[in-house]
Amino acid sequence: MREGNMGMIYGLAYFLSFLMGIMLFSLVVHQTDYSSILINEEGFGVSGSELDITMKAFIDQYGQNFRTYKHGDLHGALIGIFVALPILMTNGLFERKKVKYGFVNAGYWIITLSLMGGILFQWG
Repeated sequence: MREGNMGMIYGLAYFLSFLMGIMLFSLVVHQTDYSSILINEEGFGVSGSELDITMKAFIDQYGQNFRTYKHGDLHGALIGIFVALPILMTNGLFERKKVKYGFVNAGYWIITLSLMGGILFQWG
């Protein structure tokens, strides 16, 4: 560790966390996905079109559903459990690490993703 460039290590860790946050946002905030099924429809992205008016009315009526810190926290934790835990445990198996090593690392990421999910849900 003494030989490592700490500025680069922390800078890269920050950048990678930012990338994870971008992906996590799209996974925890339900309102980011509704338009993906309409992207090829006539009038998509055209201000004042029938589709635009319908989409705005939909968001006005339902856009705040499930927009709580607790809901984002739950989604972040679930992503940690069902994505981070299997990846880290598999890596630990092949590295011949003890199961405790996998649970400690996965626990860190479950908590981190849970907190990130809650913050992103409130923020977005």
